[in-house]
Amino acid sequence: RAPPKSAKDAHARFLQAVQHLLCSEVSSAELHEACLAAWQALEPMPMPERSRGRGNTYLLVGPHREALTAALGPGLSSEAVEEVVLAAQELKGWRDKLGGSSSSSSSSSAPPPPPEHQQQQSRPGVGAFKGQITAGERQEQEFGWDLEFVAPDEGVSALQMLGVGGTAALEGVGTGVGRGEPSPEELRALAAQGVQKVGQQQQQQAGGGGGTFSLFAEEEEDLGEEYEEGKRLREINLHWLQRWAERVSGQKGDAAAAVAESAATVLLLEDSADAAATQLLDLMGDGAAEDIMMLMENRKLLREALQTALSKLRAEEEAATQEASMPAYGSQVTITSDSAKLISKLQRKEARKEKAKKGQVASDDVELLSSLGWEAVLDTERDHSSTLVLGDGLEFKVGGDGAISGAKKALPTGTTRKTYKGYEEVHVPAPPRAPPPAPDELVKISELEDWVQLCFQGYKTLNRIQSRIFQTAFTSNENMLVCAPTGAGKTNIAMISVLREVGQNMRYGVIQKADFKIVYVAPMKALAAEVVANFSNRLKPLGLLVRELTGDMQLTKKELAETQMIVTTPEKWDVITRKGGDVSIASLVKLLIIDEVHLLNDDRGPVIETLVARTQRQVEASQNMIRVVGLSATLPNYMDVATFLNVNPTTGLFYFDSSFRPVPLALDFVGVTVNNFAARNNLMTEICYNKVADSLKRGYQAMVFVHSRKDTGKTARTLADLAARNGDLALFDNRDHPMYGFAQKDVKKSRNREVTELFDSGFGIHNAGMLRSDRTLTERLFADGLLKVIVCTATLAWGVNLPAHTVIIKGTQVYDAQKGTFTELGMLDVQQIFGRAGRPQFDTSGEAVIITSHAKLAHYLGMLTSQLPIESQFKSMLVDNLNAEIVLGTVSNVREASAWLSYTYLHTRMSKNPLSYGITYQELATDPSLESHKRTLIVEAAKQLKAAQMAVFDERSGNLYVTELGRVASHYYIRHQSMVTFNSLLKPHMTEAEVLSMVAQSSEFESMMVREEEMPEVEKLSREACPFDVKGGIENKHGKANILLQASVSRARVESFSLVADMMYMATNAPRILRAVFEIALRRKWSSLAETCLTLCKCMEHKLWPDSHPLRQFEHTLSPELLWKLEERGLGLMELEDMSASDIGSAVRHPAAGAQIASCVAAFPRLSMAASLHPITRTVLRVQLTITANFEWRERAHGQVLRW
Repeated sequence: RAPPKSAKDAHARFLQAVQHLLCSEVSSAELHEACLAAWQALEPMPMPERSRGRGNTYLLVGPHREALTAALGPGLSSEAVEEVVLAAQELKGWRDKLGGSSSSSSSSSAPPPPPEHQQQQSRPGVGAFKGQITAGERQEQEFGWDLEFVAPDEGVSALQMLGVGGTAALEGVGTGVGRGEPSPEELRALAAQGVQKVGQQQQQQAGGGGGTFSLFAEEEEDLGEEYEEGKRLREINLHWLQRWAERVSGQKGDAAAAVAESAATVLLLEDSADAAATQLLDLMGDGAAEDIMMLMENRKLLREALQTALSKLRAEEEAATQEASMPAYGSQVTITSDSAKLISKLQRKEARKEKAKKGQVASDDVELLSSLGWEAVLDTERDHSSTLVLGDGLEFKVGGDGAISGAKKALPTGTTRKTYKGYEEVHVPAPPRAPPPAPDELVKISELEDWVQLCFQGYKTLNRIQSRIFQTAFTSNENMLVCAPTGAGKTNIAMISVLREVGQNMRYGVIQKADFKIVYVAPMKALAAEVVANFSNRLKPLGLLVRELTGDMQLTKKELAETQMIVTTPEKWDVITRKGGDVSIASLVKLLIIDEVHLLNDDRGPVIETLVARTQRQVEASQNMIRVVGLSATLPNYMDVATFLNVNPTTGLFYFDSSFRPVPLALDFVGVTVNNFAARNNLMTEICYNKVADSLKRGYQAMVFVHSRKDTGKTARTLADLAARNGDLALFDNRDHPMYGFAQKDVKKSRNREVTELFDSGFGIHNAGMLRSDRTLTERLFADGLLKVIVCTATLAWGVNLPAHTVIIKGTQVYDAQKGTFTELGMLDVQQIFGRAGRPQFDTSGEAVIITSHAKLAHYLGMLTSQLPIESQFKSMLVDNLNAEIVLGTVSNVREASAWLSYTYLHTRMSKNPLSYGITYQELATDPSLESHKRTLIVEAAKQLKAAQMAVFDERSGNLYVTELGRVASHYYIRHQSMVTFNSLLKPHMTEAEVLSMVAQSSEFESMMVREEEMPEVEKLSREACPFDVKGGIENKHGKANILLQASVSRARVESFSLVADMMYMATNAPRILRAVFEIALRRKWSSLAETCLTLCKCMEHKLWPDSHPLRQFEHTLSPELLWKLEERGLGLMELEDMSASDIGSAVRHPAAGAQIASCVAAFPRLSMAASLHPITRTVLRVQLTITANFEWRERAHGQVLRW
């Protein structure tokens, strides 16, 4: 039978207590794993005793704390330990009451394991939890972590499966006792032996070694190519031909090369095998007949290998010839025109066709072979790079030539991999610095025009990158793409482009401010605020206004007209350009700067593609130039991005590698292989401490980035405990600093207990939850060297320029409210954090460390070394973006929609990498322009719009027509799946509960997840903060979304970090969705529903219910206690207007607050209206209204409320 509800509540309280104990945000699976470890530690322990003495009693939980520390790691707070111990005792009580025995406790009343443990439990021979796994199984898990073995249900080891004896085989590599664990290389050797034995057994079963098979295997073994580290390559290639020549000639060196070249010449010239064999017999004599027969068997493969090698050499010669005529920027940057490559390719193709008619192709190959020599041809197949193999088998080339193209995943020379117990580490050395610039290479600020110098106050010269792009940026209107590492000065490149546009609109020394707009698209609100602060200060001498336009900062039409430079986010600018009413603003844009273009690979990439495609089509339609400047980190496929941005590769494309970074950066990638949550977390902390201590021993400070506010304090305390345990406190001690005494006085003034406690240990914390004064104090102490280590969140990387020599990212899992789950840290955040590594004025190099799970090691290794080409994500948002273009009027049929699609990055990448987008190479060959595939995509999207009633699609003619629903969805940024939901649920008359339930089912909230550990808090919110019924209950995601919607209006206090993030996401998006539903109701003339939606929308925006006290809108003036007293005593606005200040003070029993409340009443907006009627004719009546504002206007209270 099912356990009673009280037992379930006790179980939920235990989950919640363990979550508080961890002091960090973890996924549900990790939380269940931690609960299991805590339960197994506390289950055998008795109930703690209470202290006896004066004052309050408290639990004696010393032994329990030690057990939990051993299970979950250090840094546990005493309050949280007590909470967990009490919850565990309550859970044990329920187990005993329900008849559970001690022996079955770990499986009956323990917290349910995560899904992977449930799967293990169903398999025979595997324990229910990790604590029950046998020693042999644990050894297999640790030793074979990097080999993908599928073990049977019986207890057979992976090595025995391969035919290798278990104990005997391990003798060669040692066991876990004494010698240590076998390395992955040794395990691979054992696996290879096993495969070889299996192959031999199969060969014997097939009838032994006779016949052709045996001869082929023998010859293949004889001619197998020896590589470094004992690797063999059994391919028929040019190396096979080289070894064949050595065998025929009986010696190596020039003699073998001459034989190989002669054989290659015969193979190229002779089309028939008989003629080639005859020629070779004449050259080498009858004694080589058997060898020539072997050669003839592989003649076709050898000829293809020769033709491939010679084609490669011919292409390299032509590329070298072209490179001499192309612009080259230093020794690191080379730009080649795509059009020149294409023309050259076509010319070669035509020439080969002509030569084929005359039989000259083979003779040309022979001529090239004789001119270059056999060694040059053989060299094309040699691997000039070493290979780095990760534990999961993924290979990366080291020192190869694939660093730019990304195809070979080449890492810099010197990259090393080390394997330790529980983790492996890849070290990427800092690249050598580019040679110092020549004295006349840098552009001097003093040589620029006077009005330009005003924007570069404090600068003497531009840096090397800025100087190289100066001519293009400041003297031309070319579209530009600048790929440069973080910290290379891309902000000044944007400034130069801005000044070019300002100069274009200057008449007789006067800037024509009304003639142009500049739009700077920043990827995040935090970065937008930083850009506004920077550009406002520098453009102020020119009298130019820079304003932010994001979801947090709205601008009136008047302010938009007065602003010359608008800094916005991609989504906000997309919304503005979607609306036809704002065409006047968009038509004035002359310069569009897109920062962090490499985010095309991110979820927000489709918005950037839409903006660029819309801008380019606007340029073609209006014939008014809009310059596009893209700023990006280093990209592997920058040529594709340049094509997408319509950049001329010969004049507008600039690529600078990592050697141009002001401080070269060494990267360390650490992948933890431990699966157990507590063990993995402790190991990550230990690795982090070792990195921090190593940095301090070399005299450098360190920054540790974590991903929640709670985790900053916990990680700092844990690192301090590890320092004390290892005897390294002197490394962190700051008492010998000359400013220590003054700093200590400042720290003691802080009301943040963690700041004061950690200061003496040499640690500081920094997160958005701290007071501004405490954050500023921490930044100043770290800059002055009084704090050796600072543990912070990503807010420090975005908002403050505070560099350190060593930067460490501890863990990469962050909670994403939009997806409703924990996701990996994004590329933009990692690059921004690593941008803090290295101090240009002090350091010659910086160090950045990322500690992640082993499964994500290759992901970050490829991402941060710019090896993986960025792909388009546009297909995921194609339907909604097509609807926006239909509403805007730029697309009216399938043909125009296909043309619009050709302006996107999706079209660029589909032709380069068709398989990733579901296109075969055969389709690409038959339809190079991909017109058929684009038409298919558009037709499918149009059908979905038709099904959602957002567009009218005539399949016969291909015409597309906008509908009212489509217009509403475009203007309010609503997904088409949400419109389908609204179509099915909307009725002319709906209650507030029904409207909220419908909004909660929007696809915008589809990713909302229900977590078991959140259930007690969600249930509490549903009881205390939800005035309307929640349909569907709290166990499903729509019910949770509904509860969070109502709780955000009720301003309920939420403890769980994931719930806080979910609630903020709901509160941000719900008003927009409700406004869209209100518009739909208006257009359908459903007055009752329109009023309900408008009322709920106001509730969401102001976070007030209709029956809340009106003075709650003065929350910054009146305290919550005063507002609560007004509501309790039933003092509404009507009553308060008739009362004096002293009467109000007496009513709330707070005389001093009477005047304050009366002042708010006087400022509350009230209008008085007087109407007069004047008949003009028998059927015409004039109504005259006189509306008078009957309240006190205050800019602070009223200025930002309704901004028309």
